[in-house]
Amino acid sequence: MLAEYERRIDEIFVQRFSIDYDFVVKKLELKTVGITETRSFDGSEEEFRRTISEFADIMHKEGYKNCDKALKEPRYSMAEQRKPGNITA
Repeated sequence: MLAEYERRIDEIFVQRFSIDYDFVVKKLELKTVGITETRSFDGSEEEFRRTISEFADIMHKEGYKNCDKALKEPRYSMAEQRKPGNITA
């Protein structure tokens, strides 16, 4: 893992993203709420900077929007999840 960001919103919800590097197939991968983006990576600093900038744009345009949407969805404690009618993930 190259980078990971995590912010606790409340006792249940944590907003996070991570950037991983796969040495075997030489790719960078961004993972966050509802998004998984993969880019090939040749190992050069220029390519790394370009890819990280691209991931930042994706997070800005889509990632934070997805996190905000997820925040608005109902969340239940373990006890509340067992009640009839409550939706669990």
